Amino acid sequence: MNTTRRTHVQRILTRTAGTLCLFGAIACILLVAIGGAYPSEKHGVRVVVPRTGDVWQVGELHTVQWTLNGMPTRNSSGEPLMAIFILSYASGAPDSHVLLGHLTDWFPITDRLANIMVPSVPTREDYSLYMFSHDNRDVSSWSGALTIFNPENVEGIEEPANTLVVTTAPPVSVTISLTSTFSDSELSSSLLSRNYSEYEFGVRVR
Repeated sequence: MNTTRRTHVQRILTRTAGTLCLFGAIACILLVAIGGAYPSEKHGVRVVVPRTGDVWQVGELHTVQWTLNGMPTRNSSGEPLMAIFILSYASGAPDSHVLLGHLTDWFPITDRLANIMVPSVPTREDYSLYMFSHDNRDVSSWSGALTIFNPENVEGIEEPANTLVVTTAPPVSVTISLTSTFSDSELSSSLLSRNYSEYEFGVRVR
């Protein structure tokens, strides 16, 4: 009798497990059908230069580079999306940064290149560049952590000053021959004549 009951229970459990597997398979098929199973590539700007571990020195000229990854390049009014680069450093808390000040004028994100003169800040290994746009938060992107070396402040004991003194860098059209990440055909024609619009600086800085 006990053997018969155990056999009956095992059959019920087997059928239940089979039914659950069937429903699970159907759910997976439906999930794939509506695009939920495999995340699609997120559109958005990605800063590719500077890279994590790069070392810059105060007073040097560097060209920042980014990719668009299918990012729309115009706002809801049909105007070009504009962005700006801000220097920051790690605050000590996870994924938290202290914004120091802007390093560039406003530029159209289609440029994909922007020149920066490294400002005089204490030597640190946790600086990063923040790309900010008023119009679209997907434009916002952080570079990898980089070191800025200051030969007059090698130890970097004190924190960076509340304000930055920034030297205006020459336009990319003057230094484009120094870059090699993008081919000429990929570069925006706006590099040849850049007239920056003035916008209110809308990020609260330290």
